[in-house]
Amino acid sequence: MLCALPFWAHMILPIPFFHNAWIQFAVSVPALFIGFSYFGKSAFHSVKDRNPNMDVLVSLGALAAVLYSFTLMAGGHTGHLYFETAVTIITLVLLGNNIEERALSKTSIQMHDTASLIPAMANKVSKASDTEAVTITQVSTAMIRKGDVLVVNEGEKVPADGMILEGEVEVSESVITGESAPVFKTKGDSVLAGSVLVSGNFTLQVSNTGQDTLAGQMRKWIKSAQANKPDIQKIGDRVSGIFVQVVVSISVLAFLLNYFWAGVGLEESILRAIAVLVISCPCAMGLATPTAVSVGLGMAARKGILVKGGQALEKFATVKVLALDKTGTITTGDFLADNFTALFSDESYYKNIVWQIEQRSSHPIAKSIVKNHADWYSQSIEWEEIFEKKGYGMTAMDKLGNNYKFGSARFGEGEKLPQADLYLWENNRLAAYFTIKDEPVPNLKSILSYFKQAGMKLFLVSGDSKSKVAATVADLPFDKTYAEVLPNEKMSKLEEWRKIGKTAMTGDGINDAPALAAADVAIVVGHGSDLSKQQADFILMEKGLQKLRDAHKVSRITLGGIKQNLFWAFAYNVVAIPIAATGGLNPTWAALFMAMSDVVVIGNALRLRLVNMNK
Repeated sequence: MLCALPFWAHMILPIPFFHNAWIQFAVSVPALFIGFSYFGKSAFHSVKDRNPNMDVLVSLGALAAVLYSFTLMAGGHTGHLYFETAVTIITLVLLGNNIEERALSKTSIQMHDTASLIPAMANKVSKASDTEAVTITQVSTAMIRKGDVLVVNEGEKVPADGMILEGEVEVSESVITGESAPVFKTKGDSVLAGSVLVSGNFTLQVSNTGQDTLAGQMRKWIKSAQANKPDIQKIGDRVSGIFVQVVVSISVLAFLLNYFWAGVGLEESILRAIAVLVISCPCAMGLATPTAVSVGLGMAARKGILVKGGQALEKFATVKVLALDKTGTITTGDFLADNFTALFSDESYYKNIVWQIEQRSSHPIAKSIVKNHADWYSQSIEWEEIFEKKGYGMTAMDKLGNNYKFGSARFGEGEKLPQADLYLWENNRLAAYFTIKDEPVPNLKSILSYFKQAGMKLFLVSGDSKSKVAATVADLPFDKTYAEVLPNEKMSKLEEWRKIGKTAMTGDGINDAPALAAADVAIVVGHGSDLSKQQADFILMEKGLQKLRDAHKVSRITLGGIKQNLFWAFAYNVVAIPIAATGGLNPTWAALFMAMSDVVVIGNALRLRLVNMNK
């Protein structure tokens, strides 16, 4: 900028000593050095990699002006030189890049850095032996380990994921879930690192620390999200690479036609060729997608939606089939047991077995039973082995050799079973059974109607019984429902529906993982299981499908913004190149208008944040 000011001042009020060509050259050298070290290096490597970028056009334009002026100066020419053109091109493009970086920082995810969410210190509970008093010491959060017990006081941030051992509190999870209202928590409830304790205090048993916490996982997702390019950006990148070669050809052609055919002078012909190079820099095309994607990711984050990347946003906007699981997806997933029936022993005996088996399961029903029926626990059971069978339930064997199966009626295939939802077998005989109550999520019908209006086919795929599914989906706008579907069958259905168009699968349990992997877009509701989160393109940080509707709206807004930006970037070049080639813009004005095209594209991306999400 300092090197350009004397030239600009000389253009307005001529400075006598600045007529000297060597003085102009000397003043321009620092700017030329900075410009060519920045643009020239980038241009060289892009050409070497056979993928020429916008810096090739800037470098060629400035270099042509410098070489032409230096040739005239060395030959004793005392007329007008074009060092100021080269300096102005470099200055304005660098200024444009600076404006671009500042604007892009505003389009980045509007979310606290998750590293700062977790406090540096934590209050750790220590007890050397049963006879010694409990002590609370401040330790570095980095020293916390799984299983440690911490005390969190009012106004403090929670330092790790874990479960409340004691206390009744209100916790703000807004930086994690996007929900501003504090949430009431009590003994047995889980809390997330980065949450803020609004009122009360509690003791916490740590389950995850550092990068293993949800906040740590979010940070990883956010870092990788912008590196994940949507398909439309990959097309734009390829077009930009070809575009540079086309523009160089047009610039040469503009010089030849102007000088040899139109009879324009040598200097003017060169300036027109330089103007074509400068004004055609495809940086606006390069900005078209990442600016819109950054805004989209920020909008999603503020809504409590984590997105794996720009490609996920693009795909969800064009989905034609939306498949949904039932339990914990279109229903609240907060289950209560009802009509518990014990056949061979005391009811409390079997309830204790069920509760302890379900402690080892990641299924939403199991989590609800453990949470809502803690009074079922009576005495500890030592297990020899226990594992989960997808689509069926849990199998276990205690230290005494007793075998248990707990879960769906599939375990009792061929048996005549009473009407119920869950069954417990002890040593291969039915020992207990009960039903569960689960309500649909709020506003379910209006949310599903939104997706129907968006032109999607809606399918429900559930492992539940036909009667349960039928009772849940009454009056809901599903195109078809499927009950008693095993996890591998869900995956087959997704493959079949792909013939209609792109598919999206929404679920939250470990049994949904195969179907999530098979879908074009995988959406996990709530915190989901670890396995289902591995497959997810979207994680909706709250249960309920309002966030699903928000995710689709953000996707459509983002894709629309990308298309608008690409249109403006290409339209600008289609109009500007002929004007520059015919002398309507000199290189200085071309550099200025090129920088303005970046501002237009960035401004349009920022405008996306103002789009009404409630429509």
